[in-house]
Amino acid sequence: MTSIILPVPSLPLIGRRTVPSIIEAVEFRREQYGLTKRDWAKVIGLTAGHYTEFTQGKGYIVTGKQIGRAHV
Repeated sequence: MTSIILPVPSLPLIGRRTVPSIIEAVEFRREQYGLTKRDWAKVIGLTAGHYTEFTQGKGYIVTGKQIGRAHV
């Protein structure tokens, strides 16, 4: 398996008063890298189907290791 190394883009300060949900944070990072959901799922170690379940809030729990990969 080939590893993907992504540069970490800077996060803009949006003036948000609440902490984003984990789903919002992971999707925000994916959008910053410009990756498809399928490609991003591979980066964080999920299948495309499990990633879709996660983003739809259907009970799939992402491990700390996968969250770490999403933060890169």
